[in-house]
Amino acid sequence: MEAPVDRRFHFRCNPRRLKMKFASLPSILSVQRCLILSDAAMENVVDGVVKGPVAVIRHGVLGTQNVAGKDKDIKNPQRTESAKTDPDATGMQVSFSMSTILLKNALFACNDQNFRKSIDDFVERFADSGELREVCNRYARNILNGRWLWRNRILGQKITVSVKCGEEREIVQDATRRPSDTFGDYTEQEKELGGLLFKSLTEVPLKFKVSAMIDFGMKGSFEVFPSQNYVDNKPEGFARSLYKRNMINRDDLIRLMRDENPDTFMKDIIYMGDAYIRDQKIGNAIRTIDTWYEGGDDARPIPVEPKGANIETNEVKRENNSLFGLLLDLDSLTPGVDRPNPDAMFVLANLVRGFLAGEKNEKSESSGKAGRRKERKPNQPDLLEENA
Repeated sequence: MEAPVDRRFHFRCNPRRLKMKFASLPSILSVQRCLILSDAAMENVVDGVVKGPVAVIRHGVLGTQNVAGKDKDIKNPQRTESAKTDPDATGMQVSFSMSTILLKNALFACNDQNFRKSIDDFVERFADSGELREVCNRYARNILNGRWLWRNRILGQKITVSVKCGEEREIVQDATRRPSDTFGDYTEQEKELGGLLFKSLTEVPLKFKVSAMIDFGMKGSFEVFPSQNYVDNKPEGFARSLYKRNMINRDDLIRLMRDENPDTFMKDIIYMGDAYIRDQKIGNAIRTIDTWYEGGDDARPIPVEPKGANIETNEVKRENNSLFGLLLDLDSLTPGVDRPNPDAMFVLANLVRGFLAGEKNEKSESSGKAGRRKERKPNQPDLLEENA
C-alpha cells in the first residue's frame, strides 16, 4: 500500500540546501507593516514662522451642472468643505512622524511552520542585500521628493523636505529638483536616508520626523488639499467632506445649523477643524516604487500592492506575477549577481508594506456559514485585507 502523498508542497533537491515549493498558501497568513506612519498636520507659515493649523471650513457654493436641454436649471447649489490658509500666509508646513519595526518581525501569524521557515529564511537571505538597499533608497526618494504631498506640490515655488532621525541628525533636500517617477542616480541625501531606513529594518528600529516647507512665493489665503473622506449615501446638496482633527463638537454644529437668529447667524461659514493628510494616503505615496511588474520599466511606478492594483489606471498590473504566486516559490528567490532581483525586491517591499492573506482549506470551508461561501479557482489565495 502506497504512503499518502502530502499535497501541501513538493521538494526539489539542491546541492546546498533543501528547497520547498508550496502548492497553496497557509489558511492564516498575516504580515504586519514595518513602517508606522502618523497623519500629517498642515500648518500656516507666515514670513517663515509656523502660525497654527490650516482651517477646514464648511460653506455653500453655487456651482453649475452640465445638463442638456434649455429647460434644465444649470445652477447647482451645494454645501462643501474647503481647507484655506491664513490670509497672511506665505507658505505651509506639512509634517508627519514615522517609526519602524524590524523586517524579521514582520510575520505576525502563520499556521504552517514550513511556510513560516520559508519566509524567515528569505528575510535572512536578503538582510544585507542590494535588493533591500534599493527598496530603502526608493522609499527615501519618495519621502525627500515630497510625493506624499500629492496636489499640494503644485502650490510650491520652492519645497524643502527635512527628515530628522534622533535629536541631532537632519537630512534636508530641495524636493522640486528631484524626480517623482524614476529611480536610480540617488543623491547623497537620498542614500543617507536610505541607509537609515535599511538600518531601521535590519538592526534597530528608528523614529523619524518628516516635514515639508512649501513656499508659495506670495501671500494670501489659498486652497490646499488635505485628504478627502469617503461618505456613503451623502445627503443631497452635500459635495464633499475633508479629513480633519480637533473637530467642532457635534452638539455645537447642530446648534449652529438650527440658529435662525439674524444677530447670531453663523452657518454661512463654519470652522470644522484642522486640516490633515491621512496616514493611508502618505503610505500609498511613498510606496509608489513598483516598476518591477511586466512593462514597468517603461511606465510610471505604481504603489506596491500584492496584485499590482492601480486605481489611477483601474488595472491589475500583476495578474500573472502576484505576490501570492511568488510566496509559493519563495525559496527559489536569491540575490541577483549582475543586478538586483526584481521579484525579490517586490516581495521585500510587500513585507515592508504589510498584508493579510490566506487560503481556506476544505475543513474550514465546510464549517463556515453557507452565506459566506464563495467559489474560487484552485490555489487562488483569498485577499482578506490590504493594509494601506
